[in-house]
Amino acid sequence: MDRQHVLLREYETCQSKINSIASQYWTIFSIFLPINTGLLVWLMSSIISRNSISQSGTNARLLVIVLGLGMILIIGFLWRYFNRVNFIISISYYRMLHIEVELGMWSNRLIDIIDNWQSTSEEKRSKFADLRNKYPREQWWKFWRSSQGHVSPSGRGSMRSIFLVLTLLWVAFIVLVFVYDP
Repeated sequence: MDRQHVLLREYETCQSKINSIASQYWTIFSIFLPINTGLLVWLMSSIISRNSISQSGTNARLLVIVLGLGMILIIGFLWRYFNRVNFIISISYYRMLHIEVELGMWSNRLIDIIDNWQSTSEEKRSKFADLRNKYPREQWWKFWRSSQGHVSPSGRGSMRSIFLVLTLLWVAFIVLVFVYDP
């Protein structure tokens, strides 16, 4: 087997790994988020509908504590898992870029050049000016790309914000159950 064939197989492996991990990532997130949010809303509405936490009883407080701490723990584990996924995807894209350079492939490199137009060398700018003028994307697309020039499946900032908001909601709800009782 020659080197070019080996590199192409590695490139395909990297692509399939990225697709598989990204699919798992979004599946987990799309299942967890509605369950977590629904559980939080259900608990809040059931306690609020009784007009008092003390009327809900000790069992309701215990339920809120157990579910809240459980969800915070799950959010922490998912945060770590999603960080690991982003790391694996970044490494795979990094390797794919090196394979593209060695084999003379241009797909990801062209996207990177157009997205990072300001930091691209003058030689590459003149070479790809027609392509960039045809597809001027850096204004809106760059927001979603990482500094390595690829798109992470996580939408890094938005995912962390969602996890932070969910964690804060659970903490606030747990504190509310213990502190506030009209």
